[in-house]
Amino acid sequence: MSFIATKIIAAENVLELKAGVALLKFGYQEFTTDNSILDEESGMLPGIMLAATYHQPAWYSEMSFSYHQAKVDYSGHTRSDIAAQNNLLVSSRSDTAIADTTLIFGKPVWTQFQNRYEIYGGLGYYRWRRYILSSVTDAGLRVAGKLEFYSWFYAIAGIKVPLHETHSRSFNVDFRLTRMLQATLEVDHLGYKNWDKQTLDLGEKWGYQLRLPWHMILESKAVVTFEPYFTVWNIGRSNTLINTVGGVPTNTASTEPRSETRNFGLFVYYHYSI
Repeated sequence: MSFIATKIIAAENVLELKAGVALLKFGYQEFTTDNSILDEESGMLPGIMLAATYHQPAWYSEMSFSYHQAKVDYSGHTRSDIAAQNNLLVSSRSDTAIADTTLIFGKPVWTQFQNRYEIYGGLGYYRWRRYILSSVTDAGLRVAGKLEFYSWFYAIAGIKVPLHETHSRSFNVDFRLTRMLQATLEVDHLGYKNWDKQTLDLGEKWGYQLRLPWHMILESKAVVTFEPYFTVWNIGRSNTLINTVGGVPTNTASTEPRSETRNFGLFVYYHYSI
């Protein structure tokens, strides 16, 4: 099981509660069909995390939730039917909020040398609100904003391996593969050309996350953890939908391009067993 379960709980059923703060270095890029960068966003997102883990001698389950929100820098290009106004460089800000919820089930595995590692699997749900604020180009051209909601379920398969353990410290490697499921993008054009809202189906890809939790025991049932991590999301190109106005088709269409997300983060949290 976890470090607490191994060092403190022994063979009994225990509920472990966790709460803390988080900081995320957000990095996102969209690409054209020839793999040129179409637009990108980057910035720091503060946040919180909450979790509850139920331990039994042979297995455990954990529900966790994290939330980050702040404005990040946006740089991209305009899109217009007018040639002189199309593909112009534009800089803005994006009001970003990310919520991530996971439910996993795991069990400890002991080797013949009495070394312990954990295997686990589960399901997650990821939702990202991306509100690109309106802005003005260097030439004074007003650029409309856009509100988007990216969301998907994802399957999880992972392994945790302790690298170093003492009576009061533990350093571990936690690696998990993820697979996007039912990934969609809801688009609100915010009045631009009176286009209706749309829901696009995103290309579902594999991703992964690497965590390096460092646990420190404070007392018999209390632990503080510092947990840096790196997350990779890859999104494939979506389907194409005709833009409509009041349900009437226009001569334009929308497609979400291929994208990559590379996030570096840190959780700092306190956990207590009851």
